[in-house]
Amino acid sequence: PMLDVTRLHYATNPPDAEEFRRMCDRIDSTGIYLYSPVDLDSGSVIPDEAAKVDATSSTTKYSNDESSGHTEEEKDAQVLRYECRQFPRASGYPEDPATGIAAAALAASLRIRGFGAPRGEGNEDDDGKRYRYEFYQGTAMGRRSMIGVRFDEDESGTGKNAELKIYVSGNVEILSRNEEELPA
Repeated sequence: PMLDVTRLHYATNPPDAEEFRRMCDRIDSTGIYLYSPVDLDSGSVIPDEAAKVDATSSTTKYSNDESSGHTEEEKDAQVLRYECRQFPRASGYPEDPATGIAAAALAASLRIRGFGAPRGEGNEDDDGKRYRYEFYQGTAMGRRSMIGVRFDEDESGTGKNAELKIYVSGNVEILSRNEEELPA
């Protein structure tokens, strides 16, 4: 983790692509996913000059109308927010503006380490709140995205016997489209 969002946004893809690839191979990784905890409600977390976009331009509060697509339970959840950057090891592009699998893996890691992790039954912490995660990515490259992650445990089991379900959500912007007909 990076504790300073400004430094996060000044990070760059490693200049030596081959060395970066070897480093990732040594740790069995497809790239690096840098992150920093943020509080978007403060409105002053990400300086415009570093992030290239205003952090407050994207709302993180849910309305109570049915069109928001979020359940009442999700609306009442404690939200843990992180600003992230993903530098892939060998994808043919230097940075990814939205990486759902990386956000899901980070959420699982944070949960295991006690950041929003349940300490009791189900997905509730000692304070009785439910948790979900929001990962903001692509900000530094001017293509901001928000990836939501939440966990649900199967009601039929508890502790290590519980089946854990992970839900990843977000919006996409289609930048190009290519349609091809497949042979019959």
